[in-house]
Amino acid sequence: MNYDIYCDESGNTGTNFLDLDQPLYVISGWMIERNISYRARDKVISLMEENFPQMKELKGSKLLKSSKGRHFCSNFLKEMGQLGCVPFFYSS
Repeated sequence: MNYDIYCDESGNTGTNFLDLDQPLYVISGWMIERNISYRARDKVISLMEENFPQMKELKGSKLLKSSKGRHFCSNFLKEMGQLGCVPFFYSS
């Protein structure tokens, strides 16, 4: 099987890994079987258009500040899982 991997990072991206203001560096994302990547992409687009049409990029820091955003995140994770997408993360 072939997979596409989509990921993003958060936290300390510089060389100062002892910075107390950003003690964690996290990479997370999705592993998506290549033959369902188009369905996952279409699902992300439709969920964005239905819930946050004004946003060009989904930012967890913004979404998690509101009840609507938290509900969206919960539903998003459920929908992606139902498609067969596999979440992953790495933290240092």
